[in-house]
Amino acid sequence: MSVEVDNIIVNALDEIDYLDVNAKYSDIYNNIEHEELRELLIKLHSNISESFKAMNTRLPTTNGTAHFWADPSRTLLKCIEISESLYYKLQKTEIPIRIDDYYVNLFKECGEFLSYSGGSTIPSDMKKIDIYYKMPIYSLAHSIQIKAPTINRQLVMKNFDEGSYAIIFKYKDPFYNKHFIVKKAKKDLNSKEIDRFKLEYETLKQLNSPYIAEVFTYDDDKNQYVMEYMNWNLHKYIMTKNNELSSDIRKKIVFQIFKAFEYIHSKNLLHRDISPNNILLNEYEDALVVKVSDFGLVKVEDSQLTALDTDFKGRFNDPALIHVGLKNYALHHEIYALTYVMYFVMTGKTTIKRTSSESLNQFIDIGLNYDFTLRPKTVNELKTLFMKII
Repeated sequence: MSVEVDNIIVNALDEIDYLDVNAKYSDIYNNIEHEELRELLIKLHSNISESFKAMNTRLPTTNGTAHFWADPSRTLLKCIEISESLYYKLQKTEIPIRIDDYYVNLFKECGEFLSYSGGSTIPSDMKKIDIYYKMPIYSLAHSIQIKAPTINRQLVMKNFDEGSYAIIFKYKDPFYNKHFIVKKAKKDLNSKEIDRFKLEYETLKQLNSPYIAEVFTYDDDKNQYVMEYMNWNLHKYIMTKNNELSSDIRKKIVFQIFKAFEYIHSKNLLHRDISPNNILLNEYEDALVVKVSDFGLVKVEDSQLTALDTDFKGRFNDPALIHVGLKNYALHHEIYALTYVMYFVMTGKTTIKRTSSESLNQFIDIGLNYDFTLRPKTVNELKTLFMKII
């Protein structure tokens, strides 16, 4: 954890150092690893709950008002201020917190009448407060709950990457002792975009191939899902190792990509977002494994989500898509993108240029032909053409 985060938490603890903790709240945040943060949240939760417990003896107010005593008023107001300050100060750190929505609204309501001196006047028509004796008021915003034998822990997730529709996080599971990825939908997505995000997960969950990235669980409350972690994406792998990769290794990568898309197309799916960034690799001592991911634009037969209003641009996409639109995406567009990716794997270059291999040039000319009727009709045909490269 950064010094900045530790400093924010320790300063907050220092402000409420004089407050005691009721033991019955001490276990609520046991799953938070950060010791000082856990101590702070327990102290805030305990004093907020006990203050609201006292307030409930004066509630509900109906047509009149009620007086709330000075000491619990000061305690509650201080804890609300610390809570809100903590929320905003930690937002852009590696450990942002969130406050339960019910309590966010409650804090706002109480902030309008609580006073540091002389007690507070509770307004009329205020109802009794639901006190969270066992439920947490606070949680880690970017976290995942791990429940396994001997483990019940809320793990902080680290920012790993970001796409158009999702933020990607990485965490290490202490039970399996390995890394996983969490793909979390951005908060500003509309309902149709959320449906498409879920469709991506559901599509991946239904696919069963060693050449497709594996997904595990979907969290409807957080709109996020867990998937396997891969060491590289194809773009970074090629750009990092281009000078040392043999032709044989490049071809092994290509043939695994062919395997993936033969399988994808056999399921009547079109990926529609083929690029080296969406093809992942794991490097083992004795093998290199390639897997396709990022099915966010997948075209599924009879789906109501296939016609997207989006600018479909990108180096590896067929330029014709700018004119025909994503809703008219077809297999010949997928062949174009695959051909371009194969060129990138074989040369390490993202700009198409003539090469010293005439057979590779011929492969590129056919696969990227502006007349799509002259392109290979299937991935298998494209693979047959690729096998002629010397």
